[in-house]
Amino acid sequence: MLFVELLVAKQAFTEAECRALASSLTAERLLSDGDGVHHTDPGVLAWFGSLTHVTVRRPDIWITGAGVPGEEAPPCCVVRIQVGAWAKEMSEHLIERATRELVKTASGFDGESREPQVLVQVAGVPEGGYGLDGQVRRTADIQEMMEQAKTGTGEQVPPGMAIDPTCGAIIPADSPVTAEVDGEIFRFCCTHCRGSFVKQRRAATSS
Repeated sequence: MLFVELLVAKQAFTEAECRALASSLTAERLLSDGDGVHHTDPGVLAWFGSLTHVTVRRPDIWITGAGVPGEEAPPCCVVRIQVGAWAKEMSEHLIERATRELVKTASGFDGESREPQVLVQVAGVPEGGYGLDGQVRRTADIQEMMEQAKTGTGEQVPPGMAIDPTCGAIIPADSPVTAEVDGEIFRFCCTHCRGSFVKQRRAATSS
């Protein structure tokens, strides 16, 4: 789940251009590898996208450390992405993807070269700070919802890759986040998925 807020100077882009910029920051775009390829379970991606919101603000006043940006200065895009408990694991990917998407989109307006300066802040949401349908959703709840959303890729896993058994993400086979259960080694995209998997296995064993 993502909440994406984009700030641009009011005079920098038209309303139609702002809509195009917002469309470049959806979950489907941000969670791809840049070539339109997703290493995420399709069901999880659709679920993630349904809980993602992108807003654009165009303040009347915009001051930087150098003062008011001139008309000839590159337009500035400030992006704030709230990403739940996975900020640390996802920050590098989200910063790279948001920057590339905004630069690619803005550079094509009117056939002009308007490559913006992009600043990205990825922020986490503290445990218990996310709510859905009037109820607090903690990390364990979100993990359960994610697992329920899985549909399976239906595709063969590429060589050198593995599938996270919790969220269905396709990850490098040498991922350092692992767990050994009953003599079998499982690999995960993050420690949250590993913790959920191990907890479920222990519960199944003790029942």
